[in-house]
Amino acid sequence: MNHQWWFICTSSEYGGSGKEAEAAVRDCRVLPAMQNEPGKHNILLPGCAFILPCSLFQGTVQVKKYENNTGYNRITLQNSCFFYINNFWSDCLWRSVTVISEYFSMRGRAVFFESRDLFMNTHLLALQDFTAQQLNSLLDRARLLKQEKQAGVRHQHLAGRTICLLFEKPSTRTRVSFESAMYGMGGQVIFMSAKETQLGRGEPLKDTARVLARYTDAIVVRTFGQEVVEELARFSDVPVVNALTDLHHPCQILSDTMTVLEKEGSLADLKIVWLGDGNNMANSWIQAASVLGFSLTLACPEGYDPDPDILQTAQARGAKPITVLRDPVEAVQGADVINVDVWASMGQEDEAEKRLNIFKPYQLNQDLLAKAAPDALVLHCLPAHRGEEISEEVLEGPQCAAFDQAENKMHMHKAILEQMVNNAA
Repeated sequence: MNHQWWFICTSSEYGGSGKEAEAAVRDCRVLPAMQNEPGKHNILLPGCAFILPCSLFQGTVQVKKYENNTGYNRITLQNSCFFYINNFWSDCLWRSVTVISEYFSMRGRAVFFESRDLFMNTHLLALQDFTAQQLNSLLDRARLLKQEKQAGVRHQHLAGRTICLLFEKPSTRTRVSFESAMYGMGGQVIFMSAKETQLGRGEPLKDTARVLARYTDAIVVRTFGQEVVEELARFSDVPVVNALTDLHHPCQILSDTMTVLEKEGSLADLKIVWLGDGNNMANSWIQAASVLGFSLTLACPEGYDPDPDILQTAQARGAKPITVLRDPVEAVQGADVINVDVWASMGQEDEAEKRLNIFKPYQLNQDLLAKAAPDALVLHCLPAHRGEEISEEVLEGPQCAAFDQAENKMHMHKAILEQMVNNAA
């Protein structure tokens, strides 16, 4: 695990002499910083940094406080903080540290801290590849970016960067949310469908990956087989982001989890239910439950269960139960969150009529919703087939957060792109 030293000063004036501060910065390969109040967005000179208190990461680190050339005194930090390193608004480094009130009361003193490296993985292919700390950092960052957008804050954290959207499956929300996210962070987007690339003419994926990696800073892929994104990632020198495969839908579940946190405040004590097909959404919900440590109940017809390997791995890893049931009424009893999706996904159109009959008992209508907690949250990733997996009354009802989910895709994609692109730089 990599560690890195940073030099933090709690005011714009350094403690000690300027020479001492310069030596500390030079010797430790760190950047000067100043304390910033929550909600403030002071722009410093390129290469400088500021700190903004918020709950981004959790943990405890040891801090060394420099005092008058007499040595270092260790203190332990205890309140979460987030550190944003501003380097021409393009290179963003994220570190976690916890800070006691004494730290914020200090003025003109130099503080050194050592923090565990919390950078993202190189690629985002499936949620099981990440730690809870990494996923929580994305969730917290996305929520902060949403708050800042609502406050009118404009970002240039990805200025000068370009991503390629490589889509073999058509899309509305995924495409627009990724494009809006990248433009909203100051970057640029190139969109390519399969018919517009050499993939449609038989070019090997490994060649496409190596070429696009020389043109762009990340490749966002929406395709059929999970092996496609894995092959691209194997040969790409830039991050590959899975925007959807038949096996996984990690970005969608991250934004859905963000929506649950917004509405419910925590995942810890919730009963979260998946209703319907054990598809890519179900698989990614299973992995999220395993990594983040919340309980999950799935109700699926026989023959339409989630991927057995994903389920078994998640059940072995997870701290709370992940259960598959047949009876939708039993599954939703007392549920706090109910998530549904279409019964026939893209590529399954020839099964649509058969699936309508099989999945009919799993429709989320007012009668079934009444079995859940009185204020149960309803999620649907859209597009919705009204009268099939969800009734018009429930979709348009006050408990449904489908359109908040859709918006949150954009904020989550900002967080994903920001951290992964800048991590790879």
